[in-house]
Amino acid sequence: MTIDVFTENRHCRIRIEEELTIYTASVVGATIRDAMASHDSVAIDLTGVTEIDTAGLQLLLVAKKEALLRQRLVKFIGHNRVIAECLLLVNLANFFKFEAPAEMAA
Repeated sequence: MTIDVFTENRHCRIRIEEELTIYTASVVGATIRDAMASHDSVAIDLTGVTEIDTAGLQLLLVAKKEALLRQRLVKFIGHNRVIAECLLLVNLANFFKFEAPAEMAA
């Protein structure tokens, strides 16, 4: 698993590669929490996710909840077939609003 974090001013983009599962949940969760604590907005790029389970899905749900509690903006960008199938399976496809990935200076 690879997590890349790009920051620009008070904005952060987190790019997750490979799996978003119970085996990576603690690291990904900590990265998202840290980003929300120090940035006004966080974009989570899921383009490179090759596997997701319910722990990964839970992280996405918690990220939305944390953003509301902290009055932060969280965006989900660049989903792929793996993410789309998972969200359709649990009837959350309309709950998450995905945006096309945009490049951000590192």
